[in-house]
Amino acid sequence: MEKIIAGILMVSVLVLVLISIYGINHSMIAYDNTDNRTEKKRSNLSLYTDYGTGNQYLGTWISGIIPRIDASGKQVNIYSNPIQEK
Repeated sequence: MEKIIAGILMVSVLVLVLISIYGINHSMIAYDNTDNRTEKKRSNLSLYTDYGTGNQYLGTWISGIIPRIDASGKQVNIYSNPIQEK
């Protein structure tokens, strides 16, 4: 009987953790400036900034990183061509 209660307790804790993670990932707090906040769509990209050089890079959890390029074809640099936050 004790094993059944312990199992139910473990499953309950796991469910609460998963619900919490889902809530955090789908809240406005977790959105960054690569996401579309008005339509609540995520880019699934992470934005990385090298604060030594100011260069920015984009990446996902399954790939490497690539330079973030602006409309003129230059790498985005927070020191020379800052992007305005929306």
